[in-house]
Amino acid sequence: MEISNVAPRAGMISALTIPTDRDGKIIEAGLKRNMDWLKKSKVDAFLVLGSTGEFPRFSTAEKKDILAKTALINGGEVPLIANCASCDTRETIELAQFAEKSGYSGISLMPQYFYPQTQQDILEYFIYCDSHYDLPTMLYNFPELTGSKIGIEVVRGFASRGKMFAIKQSGSEFDYHHELAEASKEFGFSLFSGFDMRLAEAFNIGAKGCIGGLVNIVPEYIRAIYEASMGISQDIDLKTLTLRVACVGEILGKVSFPNNVHFALKSRGLEAGVPKCRLSDDTMLAGRKIEKILRDKFLEWGLL
Repeated sequence: MEISNVAPRAGMISALTIPTDRDGKIIEAGLKRNMDWLKKSKVDAFLVLGSTGEFPRFSTAEKKDILAKTALINGGEVPLIANCASCDTRETIELAQFAEKSGYSGISLMPQYFYPQTQQDILEYFIYCDSHYDLPTMLYNFPELTGSKIGIEVVRGFASRGKMFAIKQSGSEFDYHHELAEASKEFGFSLFSGFDMRLAEAFNIGAKGCIGGLVNIVPEYIRAIYEASMGISQDIDLKTLTLRVACVGEILGKVSFPNNVHFALKSRGLEAGVPKCRLSDDTMLAGRKIEKILRDKFLEWGLL
């Protein structure tokens, strides 16, 4: 099958989860089952090794293994974006070049985390990495996790000098969508929203698609919200679906991210694997509670 090598400019993208066993090995059969189900749910692309994919918990070799096996399982059916975020510039470039050879369609870059950086330093890092591979780049803004915001001047600077095809906006600053939407019109890149619970608002502002963890849990609802907002489908109760997605988000809020996604996957009968870090008895108990609450909700909504 021919590999899709066109970076997605719109649609519903899964921030893919990577199920692993107790030894940290990929559960390939489970990953394939999850991906096949998401494809049937009309996912347009996968973001591999994003925050939902828990990329900081893997070594460079493990990240390469994940990139390779995900591409093999995908079989070229939908575009793949490789998030190559790292504190080590050399690792970022190594991963990006590996993804390029593995048939990926785009590269995602986040600011280097842990140490503070100026906006000029963030831009220089993006430009330098972008110059070492041929694929187009998506910037990924999630300041609550990286510790650094990708400011609008960095976005505009990179759009002017780099191979930018998109930006993903996540975190708590929803209003930043407005500035990003204006810049996207000027420079011709796409804005993807990571605000799963406020997608209709984001689409109304100018987002062309979404990339989120809840795509893995309720892709039927996320797809319907996208199609209703974009005028693709008319016969959709947008208000009810938005409320249901918000309900799922509120339930997941009882356990910290991304551990909450692990329990949510189990509530839909998907392969969640083993948590990638040690969890306390309290967190495991809370996780099992939200798993049951979600399962009851999904049964009530006819999703099981």
